[in-house]
Amino acid sequence: MIFFVLAIVAAILGWWLYLQTDLILAPEPFAMDNHPEEFGLRYEPVEFQSADGARLMGWWVPSQENFSDRTIICGHGWGTNSSDILPSTWYLAREGFNIFYFDFRGCGRSPSHGLCSLGYYERRDMEAAIEFIKTNKAQESRFLGIYGLSMGGVTALAAGAGERGGYINALAVEASFAGFHEVVTSYIKLNFGLPRFPGADIFVALLRWRTRWVDHEAWSPRTTVKKIQTPHVFLIYGANDGLVPVSVFEDLAAGIRGRQGVYLETWLVPGAGHAECFDEEPGLYRTRLVSFFNRAALSLKS
Repeated sequence: MIFFVLAIVAAILGWWLYLQTDLILAPEPFAMDNHPEEFGLRYEPVEFQSADGARLMGWWVPSQENFSDRTIICGHGWGTNSSDILPSTWYLAREGFNIFYFDFRGCGRSPSHGLCSLGYYERRDMEAAIEFIKTNKAQESRFLGIYGLSMGGVTALAAGAGERGGYINALAVEASFAGFHEVVTSYIKLNFGLPRFPGADIFVALLRWRTRWVDHEAWSPRTTVKKIQTPHVFLIYGANDGLVPVSVFEDLAAGIRGRQGVYLETWLVPGAGHAECFDEEPGLYRTRLVSFFNRAALSLKS
């Protein structure tokens, strides 16, 4: 009898967890709350395609003063869109950089194309953004940097380790997780209070099943940082991040320091939660981000 009861409980738990996978794989649309014109920026709407056919929408924001050959691609976090990172990055266009914002598949103005994957499929979107810029804005992107927040940071690190890694001169990454399994485990614990076994393990297995058993870990940051080709990397993390602990920041930094020819800058922001470093230190955030990209651009010309 007890085994029958346990089987029923396990079946109910499994079905409930299956229903919750939509929270990760098909998040509710996030409103486009901010637009470039609200920050006094000229811009051009653009559309392009990922290698697997995902239709992607973006904004090309040229340097607002003079022509610039320095471009920053900006990748937003999971479940949000470009409008979410606009307030923390718009000023780059006033500091001599062009900015290319785009919405990952199923986010913002980009229509759904399969499921969200916390980085595995989205890295293709980042690669497509790099290809689009290098093809259509070649003169404006002699220097190419990437800024990525949370999941956007995951795709930035993957791009820096991929075939197009040599195109990228600098990566600034905030709050990237280290591995698919562990961030989902943290998510389950934070939101539902379930332990890793059996709750989180079942949840991860269901996510992997729904995403066709792709190897998420092969393109997770713990793996990609060991293959980084980009010469300048800036890691930014919040000291009070409840989703991605400081140990992840330390592990990823150690992995990058092991790469010959890669200069690493780090910043652990006191009091900041997940993806909240700009909110905690807006003035210093702006100063440090601009300085990082400026130094990287100057080293390219020296």
